Amino acid sequence: MNGCGNVAIEKVRPEMVELRRDADSDSVLDFIHRRFPIDCHWMDGNCYYFALILAGRFQQCKIVYDVIDGHFACEIGGVKYDWSGVVKESGLHKWVEWDKFIKYDNLQFERVVKYCTL
Repeated sequence: MNGCGNVAIEKVRPEMVELRRDADSDSVLDFIHRRFPIDCHWMDGNCYYFALILAGRFQQCKIVYDVIDGHFACEIGGVKYDWSGVVKESGLHKWVEWDKFIKYDNLQFERVVKYCTL
C-alpha cells in the first residue's frame, strides 16, 4: 500500500466501488470531500489521476482538459469537478474532451501524455 501523509491507499477492486449512474452535484461533492480529505498533490501534477478516479466512480463523467490552464477535470452534467470541488471558472478557459484532444492538437497531446499522464 502507498500513502499520502498518514493515509494508506489500498488498491481499488471493482467490488469495492459502487458505480453511480445518477450523479448529482451533492453526491459528487460528498464523494470528493468524504474520500479525499487530504491533498495528495491532486491540484499540483496529479489532476489527471483524480479525474480518472471520478470517471471510475461516476459513469457519466467525461474527462476534460483545459488547454489554457493545463488542468484536467471531470465533467458531469455540464459541471466540472476536481479535488477542490466545483471548478471555479474565472478568466479564460478552453475545455476539450480528453478522448477528442488528440484531434484538437496532436503535438500538445503528446506533451501532455508525456509529462502529465505517464
